[in-house]
Amino acid sequence: MSVTQARSVVGQVKELWDPARDARQVAAYRQGWVDGDVPWHDKPTMPAKAPEDLKKIAETGLTPNARMVVNQVSQQMRVEGIRLADSADSAPAWDIWLRNGMTGKQIPLVKAVLAQGLSYSLVTPAVGRLDGKPTAALRLCHAQRSTTFFRDDFDE
Repeated sequence: MSVTQARSVVGQVKELWDPARDARQVAAYRQGWVDGDVPWHDKPTMPAKAPEDLKKIAETGLTPNARMVVNQVSQQMRVEGIRLADSADSAPAWDIWLRNGMTGKQIPLVKAVLAQGLSYSLVTPAVGRLDGKPTAALRLCHAQRSTTFFRDDFDE
């Protein structure tokens, strides 16, 4: 990527950053990810002649159900081992998983996938601190704070 292209991309990201942040905040609120009282301007409006039970449903309808669903489902999605189909032993990838502490980091990764539809894990070459052998370093990246560019050499 040339310097001119990079400056153009950075300019586009800066231009869209504030509107995207505002949209994320509104979406988080509307999906029930915010605790506390609902601001008056975001409460649903009802006609004056609406039945009382309908008004009550509209008032109590804003609840943090989306967060509850994500928490419940993410607790069930857990990697407990990696094995090849024809082997009883753990695959080499399981050692990399354990070395990077992914057993504790996988729940936030799954929650990000369930809540936002995607999540990133950056994998880079590394050297083991104890044995000096080549390995991989895994780092989780928040999808809302990341910009990813995909390049396909065969794309026209």
